[in-house]
Order: sequence, then structure tokens, then C-alpha cells
Amino acid sequence: MSQAGFTNCDTPTAADPAVPAGNVTKQSPDGKSQAKKGASCSLTISTGPAPVTVQDFTGQPVTALQTWATGKGVHVVQTADNASNATAGTITSQDPKTGTIPAGGTINVKVAGGLIPVPDVVGSALVDARSQLTQAGFKVSVSYKNTDDQSKDNTVASQTPDGNSNAAKNTTVTVSWSSGATSK
Repeated sequence: MSQAGFTNCDTPTAADPAVPAGNVTKQSPDGKSQAKKGASCSLTISTGPAPVTVQDFTGQPVTALQTWATGKGVHVVQTADNASNATAGTITSQDPKTGTIPAGGTINVKVAGGLIPVPDVVGSALVDARSQLTQAGFKVSVSYKNTDDQSKDNTVASQTPDGNSNAAKNTTVTVSWSSGATSK
């Protein structure tokens, strides 16, 4: 600007999401106007997009973070947390939790898969019980139990956690299988 005859040119900086860092966002006087030789001027230099202050969304629905992030130009990367006992769709961890990130930056979160109903397999054949539980997303452990009640031969006598309760996906369900009547 000194080559154009200006003196005392201020160069403040300001964040601007549309102008890359180091480029001029505003100038005074306007580029189409005329000024006297020796006049002062101002060129506002972009520092690029403003950094975004991150808030902690842990324990909140992931939809709350997604809405906030869209308005800030922040990306959200989700990973399933199927071991969590939290309600499905709830953020169980976040990185970074707080602080600042560049505009266009990323927040990584783990989101609860939630609790799912445990099938009631008491009275079922072991092969059927194992199939129902694994298809529902559970691991199966079998303990063997003798019984005097012939009506329970070769069936599941009990299970933990109980059928029709809720548990996290991949929880191990222990079934007690009655392997036949004992003789007295």
C-alpha cells in the first residue's frame, strides 16, 4: 500500500470462514475509491476460520452433538459401544471432551448400542437356547445340572441374566442345562 502512496496502514487480523489465512478480507478505503497521497488505510487480514470451542456431550444423545456440530462445521465420527449399559444412542465417551479444535475439525465419540432384551430360554432344548441367545447378540456359557424332574430332562432349567430382562449386547448368558434324571 505504501507504493500506492498510503501511510499509516493498519493490518488487524480477524477470523473468516470463507477467506484463507493470510488473505485480505476488508480494506479501507475501498479499492474502487480514490484517496489523497499520504492518507491512512486499513487491511484486515484473515486468520482463516475461527477455532471451535468444544463442549462435553458425554451422557447426552448423539443427536444433540450432531445438531451442534453441523452448526459449527465440525465432523463427528461415531464408534459403537456395545458393552455399555447406557441407553442406545447415548454418548459414552468423547475425544476431545473440551477445549478448541480448528473449524472443520473432528470429534470422535463412542455411542451406546443400548440394552437389549434377553430371550427367555428356560424350558428350551440346549441347541435352541444357544441359537436364540447368539442370534439376539449374546454369548452363551453352559453349566450342567442333574435333576430328578424328568419333565426337565435335556432342557434349560435356569438362566442368568433372567429371560425378558435387559442386558448389553455381547453379555454372557449362563444357562443351566438339565442333563437327565438322577436315580435315588
